[in-house]
Amino acid sequence: DESAPLRTHLSGKQCSIQLLNVSFERPLAIIRSEKSSGSSKSPMSPQSSTSDLLLTHGVVSETETILKQRESRLRQQLESKQKSLLVAEKEATRSKDLLQSRLTASGATSESVEEAKRKHKDKQGKFDRLKREYSESKQKVATVAAQLKQAKESGGSVQQRMTHDALELQHQGFRIVETLAKYDDSYLSEHNDAVRAFRWLWRSKGRHIRLQHQHKMNPRFHEESSLLAGFLVKYAAANPNDVDVLFELLRIFLQPTTSDFTFVRDFLSHTVADVLSDEDQTQVMQRFYTLIAGEGPEETKVL
Repeated sequence: DESAPLRTHLSGKQCSIQLLNVSFERPLAIIRSEKSSGSSKSPMSPQSSTSDLLLTHGVVSETETILKQRESRLRQQLESKQKSLLVAEKEATRSKDLLQSRLTASGATSESVEEAKRKHKDKQGKFDRLKREYSESKQKVATVAAQLKQAKESGGSVQQRMTHDALELQHQGFRIVETLAKYDDSYLSEHNDAVRAFRWLWRSKGRHIRLQHQHKMNPRFHEESSLLAGFLVKYAAANPNDVDVLFELLRIFLQPTTSDFTFVRDFLSHTVADVLSDEDQTQVMQRFYTLIAGEGPEETKVL
């Protein structure tokens, strides 16, 4: 296996820390910021608050999506007009040169000169028209680009948002961990920092919001919750005495989703019924009674 040395290197503690710092720096920073800010934020209108919240967690607004599509279409049109303009400019230049040669030629007839003038007028008129259209298209692109920039900035600083790049880094991080855990069953159990980060991400408001608005997300990032659930299931299977993670996995059933999490339900049913020791089952019941008596969401209690 030629990739074994690379996997061994990536499985090292130092690489694990670097992976967290690079791939998951932004979502973890947002989680810490939300925890520290609490209720200290200045009040906003419900509409503004919801819009900013979605943008913060990487859910692109419908306005931004429409503007992106319009900008892309206008840029394609601008590129096409630029090509046509260059062709028209060459034709106008050639027609001008032809006219000059006819005017200076001693043997040129008046008919040939008039024909050259007519062609040059047509070519120059076409060039001037395309030049105006190109200038107008360029202005339209600039206007939409400014509107798009304003729409993006309305959600706060880019450094405080789950941008497309931040979502891509997180996705790549998930894929790396998925590969490492596939070839090393003990990877998650031996990397507490990674497991702690994944549990944070699993409980985070951002993951919940992105799953709620999955239809607005790039399909590339639809597997976020499935991948995290897979990591936690793998960790829980190797650490059955950590009953808290079993209750954390229940969160995925708090809302309808188009993704299939049957594997989580099957794992929980099998683990509680057939894997946990009597002592661990007692812990589960104690944790359950504590949850019922607590002030947590009613949906969680029903689950």
